Amino acid sequence: MQPEKDAPNQTSAKITASFVEQIKAGGVIKEPQEYLQRLFMLSPYAFSIMKGKDMIVTVANKLMKDFWGKGLNIEGKTLLEILPEYINQPFPSMIDSVYTTGNPVYANEILAKLNYNGKMVDRYFNIVYQPYREIDDTISGVITIAHEVTNQVLERRKLEVSEAFNRSILQSSPDCIKILDNDGRIQFINDNGLCLMEIDDFSFLKNSYWWNLWEERSQHLIKDALKKAMSGEKVQFQAFANTQKGTPKWWDVIVLPVQLGGETGKEQQILSVSRDITELKEATLKLEESENRYSNMIYTSPALIAIFKGEQMIIEIANDEIIKSWGKDKSIIGKSIFNELPETVEQGFDKLLLSVYNTGKPIRVYEAPFTLLRNGKPEIVYYTFVYQAQKDASGKIIGVAVIANEVSPQAVSNNKIRASEQQFRLLVQQAPVAICVLRGKNYVIEVINHRMLEMWDRTLNQVINIPAFEVLTELKEQGFKELLDNVYNSGETFVADELPITLRRKGKLQNLFVKFIYEPLREADGTISGVMALAHEITEQVNTRKKLQLQEEMVKDLLLNAPAFICTLTGPLHVYDLINQRYQSIFGKRQILGKPIMEVLPELDRQGFDIILDKVYQSGEPFVGIEIPIFLARGENSDHQLYYFNFSCQPMFDEYKKVYSILVFGYEVTDQVNSKNKNTATLKQREKELETKVQQRTHELNDSNESLKQINEELKKSNKELESFSYITGHDLQEPLRKIQTLIGRLVEKENHSLSTKGKDYFNRIQGEATRMRTLIHDLLEFSRISSADLKFESTDLTSIVKEVMEEYQETIKKKKAIIEIKEICNFKTIRFQFRQLMHNLISNALKFSNPAIQPHIIINSQIIKYNKPNQDNIPLHQEYCHISISDNGIGFEKKYSQKIFEVFQRLHGKEVYPGTGIGLAIVKKIVDNHNGIITATSALKRGATFNIYIPVDGLKNVCN
Repeated sequence: MQPEKDAPNQTSAKITASFVEQIKAGGVIKEPQEYLQRLFMLSPYAFSIMKGKDMIVTVANKLMKDFWGKGLNIEGKTLLEILPEYINQPFPSMIDSVYTTGNPVYANEILAKLNYNGKMVDRYFNIVYQPYREIDDTISGVITIAHEVTNQVLERRKLEVSEAFNRSILQSSPDCIKILDNDGRIQFINDNGLCLMEIDDFSFLKNSYWWNLWEERSQHLIKDALKKAMSGEKVQFQAFANTQKGTPKWWDVIVLPVQLGGETGKEQQILSVSRDITELKEATLKLEESENRYSNMIYTSPALIAIFKGEQMIIEIANDEIIKSWGKDKSIIGKSIFNELPETVEQGFDKLLLSVYNTGKPIRVYEAPFTLLRNGKPEIVYYTFVYQAQKDASGKIIGVAVIANEVSPQAVSNNKIRASEQQFRLLVQQAPVAICVLRGKNYVIEVINHRMLEMWDRTLNQVINIPAFEVLTELKEQGFKELLDNVYNSGETFVADELPITLRRKGKLQNLFVKFIYEPLREADGTISGVMALAHEITEQVNTRKKLQLQEEMVKDLLLNAPAFICTLTGPLHVYDLINQRYQSIFGKRQILGKPIMEVLPELDRQGFDIILDKVYQSGEPFVGIEIPIFLARGENSDHQLYYFNFSCQPMFDEYKKVYSILVFGYEVTDQVNSKNKNTATLKQREKELETKVQQRTHELNDSNESLKQINEELKKSNKELESFSYITGHDLQEPLRKIQTLIGRLVEKENHSLSTKGKDYFNRIQGEATRMRTLIHDLLEFSRISSADLKFESTDLTSIVKEVMEEYQETIKKKKAIIEIKEICNFKTIRFQFRQLMHNLISNALKFSNPAIQPHIIINSQIIKYNKPNQDNIPLHQEYCHISISDNGIGFEKKYSQKIFEVFQRLHGKEVYPGTGIGLAIVKKIVDNHNGIITATSALKRGATFNIYIPVDGLKNVCN
């Protein structure tokens, strides 16, 4: 059923306001059902009443039933029984909201998808949902009031599409298009129009009168055009007006009436199309002016001018100067030049004229000799002339114009000079430096070689015979004209060794440094006629020198103020080239700078340092030493004492990749080592006392013998581990590294652009060594914290642990396209955070050592086992274990390393290939030990690796999933 055409275009609230008010105005209605039903049936809108939370339709007028399209017998059914297609539409929730809260809901142009005879149809409605209240004001249902607006919505959308299309057409036009209202006020200007009129912000012009954009003398044209357009006429005219930024322009303007959208009732608008014809108009004006000057130029010019027409070269125009030069009179006008001057044919000038006539290509000839019969005698005359094609309005060639000068006297002189100039030009072109010759006070570029053109980034055609400061406009304000003027006026040569200049090259200004000479050029009489410039660009040399100076200062500043001691040892004798304050403080007032290390520190003899330095210098391989004992004297006359140092010796390479110096970087750890040694001695003493007591009580504690052995082994293991890394946990080890990394990071970040490749390499190496040291400290601390004491065992879901680890390595897994397959997994009791670290390290290893030639595949499996006979992994018999295996298809390792890989600091690959500290698998082994378990590894090169872990169940009930 279609909505009434004359229904008011109102919101759904306004549509139903009067009807709802009728219900409310009556107060308590004694027979609401009968009253409402009668009111519904007479309403011009679709109505229904639904009762209860199930939305049972009790009343619906015919219009509502027509909308639903499900027949007339629908009372007593729920809304979703009638309209099952509403399940995934917003209407049930809107009705429920009204029923629950009592707040009405209004919806304008809401889409309803309705099923009519098995076909889904889109229809749009304005809807009001009102609560239906009983006499006691309780809500027992919902009233629906609907009005279909499908046609209005679809028509409006078509109109919006049409208007958007029209606007896109207007925007794509290259002309300035304006839409005006019937009062002549601007409503719209397309983007190209804003650009042509140089308007930055249209909002300031909107609703302003169009004629105000024009000069006062043109405003009457605009007003007349608007008046005619409003009466239905199309008007076209040309007028002059400045843009918003003052640029003068001529416009060809069309004004006509339009009705956008095609609606007959819509207010009429005016369309204005303005085309920029400035260039065309200016060309027309120039042509008119040129034609007025044309004849005056020819007949008053001191040059020899003539115009020949047609293939016979009929003399159409010839000024007095050329007639006199030919030795003729005006009677030759209208006759062929070939007949009147037959010598033109004899000497080949006819071919030149006909070539220009046939091809349109001009011919220029300088100082051409021409034997002319004048006064009855042959005479050699020299001409400089141009033959130029003459064309009609259609572009067709109709004749040839001749412009010439008789240059007989200077031609003879020039012939003599020309040979000398040719030799000079050849010398300039072959010169190894940039050269140009500038003539006159305007410094016109007369001669220039390719080296100067390259420096200027110009072509020969762009510079030759043009004043230098018209070619190099950027030099006007840099003082070069003043320098040239001084040379030109004084005759004194100017020399610049390293002068900064700014030149436009490759489209942008560049700062350069040049060496150059300005030399005055003198004529035969001694007068100065120009300046010769010789130049050589030295930008790269100057910038390189400045960068090296800056880098040297920065490097020295960093090294001299570093929190660690630093020095450089240059050459095969290892001469101190640079030392910072920290390094000097080790040796008190001893003077070491500029001297060989073994000469100034003789106490180092036989301590092996000369061997270390020689090896680094000769092989190019760095050396890293931890807790190196050194006997040193703090002063020249001091006693030798034992000190401990951590340091590295890094080779420094020159541009030929040859070692020329060694960078020594480190810090003193004497206090830490002494403290550690003291702790170790104390622990050993306690261990000895403990062993004595154990021996004394052996007979008394036979039943506890095995426990004591285990405690003794754990104590020995702890002491050994403590000896390996306890000193590293101190603040003094980590803090200098942190400061060094911070300083180097800031320097590289802020000064990266000014560092040389060698400088960047040095800082990257220092940063890398410090980073590896911090990683080592972190891993050692992690290893030391893995303990079995005071830890709580809890039931663990291994699957959740594996998934947590996979989440951490999500990016790596995605990048390598790795597959991690989880098979049967057991639940058993573990120290959860330790076991998570175990899985973290094993999965990390599998990803790190994957084979780049194949897709990584990691398989994690577990099961409850119990061996009743000896097995290859030496698992105790008759005891249940959870057997966990982690297998991969990576690069693997040789069988001989199957036990060695679980030791601290054991690495099978160089840090450059696979980064790490060699502690990860040691942590795994320690965690397994804390669980009283066993771990083994089997592998072969390029065939992957499998780690088998056995954790005792200890009689606890385990469930395999």
